[in-house]
Amino acid sequence: MKDKVYLVQSGVQEVYVNYRDFADYTVTVYKSGIGEQTANVSIEVDEETLKVYNEEENTSFEIIPDVCYSISKTNFDFSTSTVSYKSLITFDGDIIKRYQQRGEKKYVLPLKLHVDGNVDVNETSSRMILIPILE
Repeated sequence: MKDKVYLVQSGVQEVYVNYRDFADYTVTVYKSGIGEQTANVSIEVDEETLKVYNEEENTSFEIIPDVCYSISKTNFDFSTSTVSYKSLITFDGDIIKRYQQRGEKKYVLPLKLHVDGNVDVNETSSRMILIPILE
């Protein structure tokens, strides 16, 4: 049986960002199973995730400009014994306020796991949409 990788917090997550400050959000990538496989896993900004979400939820979110956030780590090398990695996403409220008003939900960060290796992806927990909300 293959190990599986997934995002611990998947789906839609709201992140409150002070308009004069930074807000951090921790993404945890987890590998479950009996630990017999290695894998190279990455987190990628994914337009398709957003497109599907907008169609299903009848919304018109746009991908947040990349100057508004940083991702500390996007690639993770899982050994057979590694079970999780964390990545810190930092939103910059001072820059986001140039694009959207306080309380407005216009821009989002859609993320998807990509895997190279002999592990499966838990599809129901492989995508997330972060919605930064200025306050």
